[in-house]
Amino acid sequence: METIRQSVKSEMIAVFMGYSTNKEGAYLMGEKEPQFYGSNHSEWCSNTGIEYDFTNPLDCEKALIMGWHYWNISPNNLQYQRSWNWLMPVVSKILIGSYPLNGVKRMKEVQNSLISCSIEKTFESVCNFIEWYNKN
Repeated sequence: METIRQSVKSEMIAVFMGYSTNKEGAYLMGEKEPQFYGSNHSEWCSNTGIEYDFTNPLDCEKALIMGWHYWNISPNNLQYQRSWNWLMPVVSKILIGSYPLNGVKRMKEVQNSLISCSIEKTFESVCNFIEWYNKN
């Protein structure tokens, strides 16, 4: 049950970050996204896409779209709850935003969770912030 909830939360983060999806629901993420630096992406690629026909998740092919290389990342392969490389660009987007007073309180919760050095607490505070943000 918790894994399903985390998957839904990770999808909420991907939407907050502005990622679009293909026909199969996989997120299209550019190779220049900060979470991908130094990675070959194969551990996150979807092998179910028709658009780009990934036949082996360990040997993904890049899809060339308008001069950018993109990767199909299925929703259950989003790594926000497991990887600081994925989560920190989201934290950065939150911290540089400008918000009304109740939003500042939520942003401070994200800052405070970083002090704990706990990815679980930071993931939850980021999700709480985005839930608030989506309602306002």
